Amino acid sequence: MKSLLRFFSARASLVIAPSRRTLLVLAGAVLAVLVLGGAAWVWYAADQSRARAAYADVMVRVAAAEGPQATAEARTAAARDLEAILARYPSAAAVPQMAYQLGNVRYGAGQYAAARAAYEVVLARGATGTLRTLAQVGRGYTWEAERDWAKAMDAYRAALATLDALVGRTVAVSLPTLTLGIVVGLLRLRHSGGGFDAVIALTLAAWVVYGGFLILRFGAGWRGRRAAYLVLAGFVLVALVRVGLPVSHFS
Repeated sequence: MKSLLRFFSARASLVIAPSRRTLLVLAGAVLAVLVLGGAAWVWYAADQSRARAAYADVMVRVAAAEGPQATAEARTAAARDLEAILARYPSAAAVPQMAYQLGNVRYGAGQYAAARAAYEVVLARGATGTLRTLAQVGRGYTWEAERDWAKAMDAYRAALATLDALVGRTVAVSLPTLTLGIVVGLLRLRHSGGGFDAVIALTLAAWVVYGGFLILRFGAGWRGRRAAYLVLAGFVLVALVRVGLPVSHFS
């Protein structure tokens, strides 16, 4: 054991401690990386801010160009402004929204191929949720305007699939919140001496419907129309609760 300790002590003595100069160089390198990273972040934030400001400014003209009384010149000018912003800020976070607006303007001008190209930019930039669904529907509109029914149906099916996935994620996130609200509400009623009423029954029914939707969707693979019926039923129950809650519990 002692010989082993002497061995490791001898090995440790051979290790050369870094010099003061080496430590200073390493500290300078770390500081330089931090400074460059901070400068890059500041530049990126400023660039994003400029892009948002330019987008907000041009949206005033885009809104006028999308109106029913808009002239061809107004649509052309709005499309040109949007394309200029997209070219100037290609990495801006608002690119999907700008490309979607460009697609709408091009579609309103009857330029269906150009509108479709703009909608495809939205999809290529990884837009999710509602914006992705709208871009897919827009692609379907362009194909339908060109009387290519097969491609239009493919685009609409893709939009429905995206919307179906969005609904599933929304219910999965919302159900725990609804559960917490039910628990808090029941505790409040118990503390105040309230009783079971129609609003509570509707709330529990909505919870059962949405819970059943999640089980059938992720357990049994329900998609499409059947799943949509369940979601709509839950929405109607929640709407009834929203109407009845101020009258029965907060009157």
